[in-house]
This record gives sequence, structure tokens and C-alpha cells, in this order.
Amino acid sequence: MQAYTYVEKGKFALLEKPKPVLLHERDAIVKVTLASICSSDLHIKHGSVPRAVPGITVGHEMVGVVESVGSAVTHVKPGDRVTVNVETFCGECFFCKKGFVNNCTDENGGWALGCRIDGGQTEYAGTLRRSGPEQNSRRRHRSAGFAGGGCPRHRLLGGSYF
Repeated sequence: MQAYTYVEKGKFALLEKPKPVLLHERDAIVKVTLASICSSDLHIKHGSVPRAVPGITVGHEMVGVVESVGSAVTHVKPGDRVTVNVETFCGECFFCKKGFVNNCTDENGGWALGCRIDGGQTEYAGTLRRSGPEQNSRRRHRSAGFAGGGCPRHRLLGGSYF
């Protein structure tokens, strides 16, 4: 699949990468249908984010359709439309339990998506242990763990609800 990738300071490239696979029972794979660039992506390009990993697929603002889910994911299913949250979080550490998911102590916690783990400027994205409960059962679309849940037609897969 094609992925917009941070190569080195000042350079992004459209590269061929393998489609993500489920690595954990709480993972989900999302077929990205719409992604947006963020100024954070530009900060990475200009070298202003020292923890950004060269070779990572950028992008943390996206929506899509769930393609597959791990065995412990119960609140979304393949075919659900979802929004993806920028924050990755375990839902179990002190900060997550208090609602401060941006300070999650997990190695992939906080702003990792599109910075330290592959993001959404691609065809498929893995959501890394963030598949939480549906926040509004009347919504036509679900949210997947990546985008704040602000869209009234999407549900958020959030890690603090595992």
C-alpha cells in the first residue's frame, strides 16, 4: 500500500509499505477513507519534533471503515465507520484512569500516531489497543480511537474504556 512517510528532516516521500496486521487482542485495522494534514506533520518535516521516527507513516487525523478487530474488541466490528483519535493510550495507567491520556505511560502512549508509530496518511491504519465502547449508539458512524470524537456522526475507539 502507498504511505506518506517521514524520511528525514525536510523530506517526506510516498513509499510502498505492507498493510498493517493485528498485533494485539485490542487492535483494530481501519481502511482510511479520509485523512487530513495537521501542522504537527509539518513540524515533523521541519525537524521540530525530535522524537519523530524516520520511516514512520505520518498523519493522525483520519476517518475510515473498520476492516478487522482483535478478539478483545467488542464495541466496533468490521464495516463500522470510525473516527481515529490522535492519542494512543493504554487505559490502565494512572494518567489514563484520570483522563489525562496524552500523558499515558505506555511506550506508545500520548502522541505516537504519525510520530512514533505509523499514522493515517495511507490506505490502512492500525489502531493499537485503543478500541473502546461506542459513545453514542444512535450515531450512524462509529469512532475508532484516533480523532477526539468531536464529529457527531462518528464513534471514538478510546483506550480508557477497555
